[in-house]
Amino acid sequence: MIKADGGLGSFLDVLNSPPLKLMDRIKQSTNLGRAEVSGQGIVNILLKKDLKPDEIFYEVSATAERFSSDLTNPSFQITNGSLDFFANNEFIEIRGWISKNLPVRANFLESIGEDDSKNLEVDFELSEKALDLFPIGLPDLKIVGSAPAKLSLKFLEDKKVKFNLTSELDGSEVRYSPLNWIKETDEKAELKVSGILGEQLVVDDIFLSSTNLTLNGSALQKQDDKFDVNFSKLALGEVFDLQLSVKPNSEIVVSGGQLNMQEFLKLPLAINSSEKSAPLSIYLDELKLYEKQIITRLTANMDAEGKGDFSGSLNDLASFGGNITKIEDGYSVQAQSNNAGAFVRALGAAKAADGGTAELSLRHLKNSQGMKGRLKIKNIRLRNMPALLELLDAISIVGLLDQLQGPGLVLNEIEADFVNLPDQIKFERASAFGPSIGISLEGYYAKATNKLNMQGVLSPLYVVNAIGSIFTRKGEGLLGFNYRLKGSADRPEVLVNPLSIFTPAIFREIFRRPVPNLE
Repeated sequence: MIKADGGLGSFLDVLNSPPLKLMDRIKQSTNLGRAEVSGQGIVNILLKKDLKPDEIFYEVSATAERFSSDLTNPSFQITNGSLDFFANNEFIEIRGWISKNLPVRANFLESIGEDDSKNLEVDFELSEKALDLFPIGLPDLKIVGSAPAKLSLKFLEDKKVKFNLTSELDGSEVRYSPLNWIKETDEKAELKVSGILGEQLVVDDIFLSSTNLTLNGSALQKQDDKFDVNFSKLALGEVFDLQLSVKPNSEIVVSGGQLNMQEFLKLPLAINSSEKSAPLSIYLDELKLYEKQIITRLTANMDAEGKGDFSGSLNDLASFGGNITKIEDGYSVQAQSNNAGAFVRALGAAKAADGGTAELSLRHLKNSQGMKGRLKIKNIRLRNMPALLELLDAISIVGLLDQLQGPGLVLNEIEADFVNLPDQIKFERASAFGPSIGISLEGYYAKATNKLNMQGVLSPLYVVNAIGSIFTRKGEGLLGFNYRLKGSADRPEVLVNPLSIFTPAIFREIFRRPVPNLE
């Protein structure tokens, strides 16, 4: 048995001396680092000429104290490590604790012979300090505490390293503020990252499964150190479930999935968006606006200034197109359709409607999730509108009822100024008129309960009666009935003041009631 104490370099020089040449056989330098080594071993040598390395039988063990090295990633200098070393004719194994402000337990195993595989197993605590060592940075990702993690490395030819990182993230709180996502300390998750590290970093699989966030993707490092990232699935609770890519030029490409607009607008990512953002190319299978309003097959393209165009279909019934512009408080949207009737049907406002054109303008309100809007529809034919049927029945206008239930009621123009809030729509002023009827309307509609509280004036024979509109609001004639709609939008309660027809149009504005509130 041979015993030796000394520096690491001298110890490795001895192991690499002829005829053993251990370091040359595993293709490693004798200058691996600095340490104080205490070791022992047994070597059996045949006494003959031209002795070959595989004819030497040996078993060597050693302990290296105060080991340090900077031959790995420069940002991962190993200091104050303690390593145990063992080698024989079949393999070399190195294990122990090493650190650079980050304690890790490593186990290196390398075969000697035909199977020239090299493997390194590292157990460490995944924390914010550990994140600093990874080549892909996420500045908004925060870890409070730490979680046990394992990193497996397999050293391949051409200086490439295959890696596999796993952790259940237990014992740590993980936050990603742009998505308002938090993994609580006592909550388990599953994290897997695997790929190949060489001249370029290739991440074959990025997988995270937690209570509210699931992602599965891959990443490829380009020559300019930027990344091409692809997610086959990126899902956040009830907010979105997307297929998404981030290109090296920071362009974001959404190639499919579903998104809930009301929930998305609550995220810091949407609220705190900067004046300039990454270019966007979007295709969504479904964009949920409200419970009964879904845009299907939405396609949109936006530049870094927040300008672009879009197209889609409302409830898979009404096709439309338009443009969007980034403004100080959010976005300004202009949308058009050449089939307003399909839009009215898609919204559920009428069971049958045909023809017409529609223009919709929306603009975000300052310091609010709401949008101020204007809707303008021209030359539409309506049939079977529940609210209007109830109103005409209450006033007993038989001819108009017959039109609405039969061939349809023609309206030359519909205009509505409204405020669209997350929980309700406030109609500040709306009007509709055609040859047979004129209507004005104002009030509220509650989205969650499908209830409304509205009031206005209905003027029959508007083509004759329209002269009164010079004294009052658009859609109101010289003579008109004051009405009020309350309750369910599907079958509202209708209140009509028949004596109001005798109120001259010039005085109607004076005696008009305030806009009703939601009840």
